[in-house]
This record gives sequence, C-alpha cells and structure tokens, in this order.
Amino acid sequence: MERPALVRSTVLSRAAAGALVRVLQALPRGAVEALARGVAALAYALGVRRRVALDNLAQALPERTEGERRAIARAAYANMARVVVDALRTLGAPREQLLAEVEVEDFGAVERALAGGRGLLVATAHLGSWELFGAAMAQRIPLHAVVRPLRGGLNAHLVEARERAGLRLIPGRGALSAMVAALRRNEVVAMLVDQAIGGKHALFVPFFGRPAATTPALSMAALRTGAPTLVVVALREAGRLRFRVEGPFEVSDTGDRARDMFEHTARVTAALERIIRAAPEQWLWLHRRWKLQPPAGG
Repeated sequence: MERPALVRSTVLSRAAAGALVRVLQALPRGAVEALARGVAALAYALGVRRRVALDNLAQALPERTEGERRAIARAAYANMARVVVDALRTLGAPREQLLAEVEVEDFGAVERALAGGRGLLVATAHLGSWELFGAAMAQRIPLHAVVRPLRGGLNAHLVEARERAGLRLIPGRGALSAMVAALRRNEVVAMLVDQAIGGKHALFVPFFGRPAATTPALSMAALRTGAPTLVVVALREAGRLRFRVEGPFEVSDTGDRARDMFEHTARVTAALERIIRAAPEQWLWLHRRWKLQPPAGG
C-alpha cells in the first residue's frame, strides 16, 4: 500500500506504470532485456544526464581513455534500465523465483554477524542490481531498508515490489530510531550509502580521491548498538547476479564520536569504491555524487 512518506504519484501515472508492468511480465525475458537496452541507448543518445556521467567518470577514472569512459557510461545506462525492468518484471513473484534471481554461494558472513545478537547493518550502493538484491535477501532474513521519498507512478510500483518481496521500509527522514530498534531485535538494516546527502551532519569522506558528502546514519546506528557492518551487493557476472560481501567493519568507540563515525564511514565507502572500480559499468554514474563541497575550514 502506498504511503505518503514513501511515494507520491497520480492515478494516471500509476495506471500507465501498471500497464508497463503487465507488458514486462508478459514478454519473454530476452525481449525484456532487449527493451531495457533500447531504452538505455535512447536515453544516452538524447543526452539524459550524459554530461554528469561523463564528468564523473573523467574525475574518478582519469587513467581510462575517453573511449573507455564513454563505453562505461553507456553500459551504466543499460544497467540502470535493467535494474528497473527486472524489479517490475518480478513484482509479485513467488519466494522461489526471488531466491533464484541472485546466486548466493555463501551466506555465512551474514549468519556469523547475526550470531553476535547485535543485529547487522548492510551498506550497499546503486551497483549491480540493487532492487533484486534487496528482494532476494529479504527471502532469507528479516530485512529493513532505509529509503528516500519517491515520486511518480513507476516509483510507486517499485515501492510495491519492495514491500511485496518482504522488505520493511524505513523512511529516510528520522530513520535512526527505527534502525536502532530493528538492530536491537537482532534484525538486519540495509542502507544505500552512495548518494550525496546535505545537512550539517553530512560526513565528507574520500571517494575516488574526492570528498563526498555521505550519510552518518549507518555509523551512528553502529555506535549506538555495536552492530557490525557488512558491505553487500549483487553484481552481474557471466549473465548471473551474484552476491558479494566484504567485512565485517566494526565501529570503534574511543569516546570521540565524530572521529569514530568518520573513520567507520570512510572504511565502508572505501570498500564500495574497490567494488565499483572492479565493475564500473554497473554503478550509477548519472548521480551527482560530488555536488556538495565540505564547509570552509574542513
């Protein structure tokens, strides 16, 4: 069910998006993939945020040639389109199908983290297939996901897909108390930590050699509960989505909260950067990740 805190959309936009969902679910998988590639190629050709993507790539990967960076950008558009159509294609899918979407060779890191009884924080990113990652993980464990408010009929169906897959959604504004409550029940809280966030509490940690405004909420929840953090994504490899895990990353508690949060956030962000460098075509370069600057004086 739609909630104002999570998504706002008109009746018309929801109806149009609903028609698209029915088409995607009726088409063979190969046709859906071809459609996603076509939409992505059109968006790139029309210049939809193309300048942002290419500028981000030039700054982050200066060692790559211009041709290589353009190829990465085109692939990133295709990946983004695939994320959306896959999420809509699997809307209402049974548990068995959602489990089969992401290949998990070893879930042990998650199980070991939960064995400590302090809950688990999962740091993830707009990398690989973040929607199917959440849906597949929610079939295995009670999973809460911190989300930003969205607009539009298509996003309304994406929110529905998340909820029907079993994700328990936490609105981003004022999320910390709900995160802490879930962790104290020894549950899992996932959070996308690769988007620019403003406000006086933003932490400017290194990301591809530049300070990037990053949410402190993940590290604040870790400090309050002692919960470990894993970096988890689902990457496309050889035609399959595969689970990848790094960590755990424990937060220090030295008494200097600002330093402890900064160092924890920086280590988590560095782990995400390593994964993105290995599969740059699967990250969302279209986002203006470095649009905010640190305050004067550091």
